Amino acid sequence: MFTGYYRHQLDDKGRFRIPPRFRDMLGKDPVMVLSVEKFDTGRTETNDKGEEKKVLKRCIMLYTAEDFEKRVTKRFEDADILNTKIGEIKRVLFPMAQPVEEDTRNRVLMPQAFLGFCDLSKNLVSIGTMDHVEIWDEALYNKHLEDIDSDALLAAFSD
Repeated sequence: MFTGYYRHQLDDKGRFRIPPRFRDMLGKDPVMVLSVEKFDTGRTETNDKGEEKKVLKRCIMLYTAEDFEKRVTKRFEDADILNTKIGEIKRVLFPMAQPVEEDTRNRVLMPQAFLGFCDLSKNLVSIGTMDHVEIWDEALYNKHLEDIDSDALLAAFSD
C-alpha cells in the first residue's frame, strides 16, 4: 500500500527522482498518467475565449504496470466500441499514459506536456494514495488541502 508524503524537486532539465520507497514499490516498468479525474477544486480559470472553466485536479499518477493494465482492461474490456464517449475517454487517457524511464542516476524526465498541464514548478510533493502515487506541484497541493471541505470529507468517510 502506498502511503507517505515526500518533498522533492524538479531540476532545470525537467527531471525528478521518485522517492526510493515508492520506486521500490512501483517495481519494473511503472506507468505515469496525467490525472483525468473529475475532481472539482472549487476554483475557476478563464480560457482564451473568456469563458470560465472549473479547475480540475492536476497531478501525475504513478501506477505499477500490472495495476494500470488491470484497471484499464477492467474498464474497457466490455465497453461498446461504438460508444463515442468511450472513444473520447480512450483518446484522452492513453496519450496521457507514459512509461516511467529512469536514467542511470534514477532521474525521470517529465514529459513537457505533463509539466504544463499540472503547472509543475521546481518544488514537488509525492504522496501515497493507497493504490498509486500522486505527484503534485507543492503549492498546488497545499492549496488543494486548504480548499478541502473537512465537514463534507468526514461525512463521506463516515458513510
